[in-house]
Amino acid sequence: MAGFGCKGSDYPSSATYGMGTGNAPPPPANTVEMVSMAFNPLTLTVAKGTTVTWKNADNTAHTSTSNSSAWDTGNLAPGASTTTTFNTVGTFNYHCTYHSMMTGTIVVQ
Repeated sequence: MAGFGCKGSDYPSSATYGMGTGNAPPPPANTVEMVSMAFNPLTLTVAKGTTVTWKNADNTAHTSTSNSSAWDTGNLAPGASTTTTFNTVGTFNYHCTYHSMMTGTIVVQ
């Protein structure tokens, strides 16, 4: 799990929307929101060293869990947030462990 760290919360995105988000506005920069049973944005591209905020704006618990075990936010209750810092270049697919249809991608350049 080298190169990744989870810690605290803050409001640090792009305009690609996840399924189920309708006309939701894009979240703040470098933030992935969990809303309407989807990640918004669906794909987020960031520079190496960027800290991404995961914010649960839904009415049920979610996780952001790397498909390759690089990170796992653990349970995020409604309204909760946490961060992950991406120090490794690559494309990282992730999912919610509770809701298999919730998937997303972080691209680190």
